[in-house]
Amino acid sequence: MNGHNAYKTISYILLIIGGLFGFMCFIMFFMALANPSILLPVIIMMAVVAYIILSFIFFNKGMLQLKKLNPSLRSWIKTTSYFTLFFSVNILISGIVYLYNPVNLAVLMEQGFAAQKDMPKVSPEFINGVFKGTLYFMIFFATTLLIHVFETFKFLKLYANLFEKE
Repeated sequence: MNGHNAYKTISYILLIIGGLFGFMCFIMFFMALANPSILLPVIIMMAVVAYIILSFIFFNKGMLQLKKLNPSLRSWIKTTSYFTLFFSVNILISGIVYLYNPVNLAVLMEQGFAAQKDMPKVSPEFINGVFKGTLYFMIFFATTLLIHVFETFKFLKLYANLFEKE
């Protein structure tokens, strides 16, 4: 039952973050209609949000209430989990590269300041702090997602009888 409590805690944390990401996906989808080059990242983020919601449904209805679940839910969880794994590994690798290679961070900061031509100037220290804070948050989020996906796979095997047709 200890594993269930940790999974429950992580699921609720991810549900809150998934809600924020879902809102961002909604806004980014309309941007992607104007700029198709960002359509793939939007689709990947939508799959991550879908994974969070679907795995929460599995946890809530299947693991807690022990209700029979539609076998397609298992397929959807597995499919979206592969996108989630790709997203998480990509975020972790990028985050580690930026944290441990300050040259890449400096180049990114220069590009950001070059894009601020008509905008009010913001101090580089502030931008650096915001960027590092966001980076730490994303690394936390990606790590939590990885743990959650592997635990979900374990629980999908453990509760396989919930997906059987009667």
